[in-house]
Amino acid sequence: MNALESLRTKVSAQHIVVFVGAIVLLIVFFASTNAQSPEVFEDSIGPVSGELFCVDQLPEITFLGEYPGDYTLPAGYDMFIVKRRGPFRFDQEAGATQNGQQVYSTKDRERVWACTGECTFSSYNKTAVDFGAVSTGQQLEIIVLDDDGLAQNDDQRRNWWAANDATLPHEVVQDQQMTEYLDFTVPFDANWYFYAADSIGVVTQCVQPLPTPTPTETATPVSTETPTATNTVAPTATETATPTPTNTVAPTETATPTATNTPVATQTAESTATETVAPTATSTPTNTPTVPVAGHEVTATPTPLPTAVHPPTAIEVIQMAAHVNNDQVIVNWETGSEIGTLGFNVWRGASGQRAEAIRLTDTLIPSRGSTTTGATYEFTDMTAQTGVHYTYWIEEVELGGTSSDAGSVRTEFQSYFYLPYTTR
Repeated sequence: MNALESLRTKVSAQHIVVFVGAIVLLIVFFASTNAQSPEVFEDSIGPVSGELFCVDQLPEITFLGEYPGDYTLPAGYDMFIVKRRGPFRFDQEAGATQNGQQVYSTKDRERVWACTGECTFSSYNKTAVDFGAVSTGQQLEIIVLDDDGLAQNDDQRRNWWAANDATLPHEVVQDQQMTEYLDFTVPFDANWYFYAADSIGVVTQCVQPLPTPTPTETATPVSTETPTATNTVAPTATETATPTPTNTVAPTETATPTATNTPVATQTAESTATETVAPTATSTPTNTPTVPVAGHEVTATPTPLPTAVHPPTAIEVIQMAAHVNNDQVIVNWETGSEIGTLGFNVWRGASGQRAEAIRLTDTLIPSRGSTTTGATYEFTDMTAQTGVHYTYWIEEVELGGTSSDAGSVRTEFQSYFYLPYTTR
């Protein structure tokens, strides 16, 4: 009996140890999950698209800091703006009163700004702010919060302006700041977007319509012609010379008749609206036919049209390579110069045929080169299948939206090739 009781005691003790051990493992797991870096948290946020708030005047806002820390509201500001997760959002906070000042104590992974004015910010991540149809010359003015810069390890997630297709950048925001006042002049009529590749807060000033020009009535030829100082003698019904009617006849100085009276050309003697032809030495004719006037011939010279000049675009690729690294393929390329380049896309195909390739890049890889210097780029294909020799194409996208292939390379095990390759 004592042996049975002793066995039961040992079994119960083992159960307790197992239970306590499971509890400890769960605590360690949740602690490690919550201790993940801010970068991992940022990447874990799925697409977020808030309701865009339009204000008449943009607020004044400044970045204070992030967790951990206590932050005091500076003079001239009304409230705190706090970035939070679960769900990702930007909240307004009054803070707590300490020694006559407003103070906010940050919690895990919070970031804090001071704001005055209309401080309602919408949350966006991996989605676009849609401004709708906007006309040429209109201004888009927005404030962007939490665009990680150098102090936040410069995470390279660049946001951009886009026309018609939100995923195709028109102008990339290169200078990343925790508070950005952005002013964009619309270059052409389109449906315009601001794409958030990073988790940001946005408020925009209401788009002001361009002033509508006041329509003016087009004056008749009689009211717009400048009368001469000579007397005008209206012709009678017996006038034998009837020139072809035109409103743009401008004779030269030698075409001035010697008579002191200048006849007025009419279509018929019964016409009630008489068009007066006044010789002017400074008039510029435009595609005007030859018209006989008082025995002289007047010749019009057409005005030449200007020739459109387009800015040059070119890219020089001096090296491309693709090699297998475990279950991944690393694609590298280097440019010698980039003129008018917005960025790059990477395409992949197993047959070697360009028409059968698929695009691997979800968003454009921003250009980092210039007209005098190039840049190096790297893309990791994590979906490649082992043993398949792929062909990769590098597609260059220009500032105007057109695209072309900058070169291609086939995967080989630890092999490289070099080439001076210039497109366009």
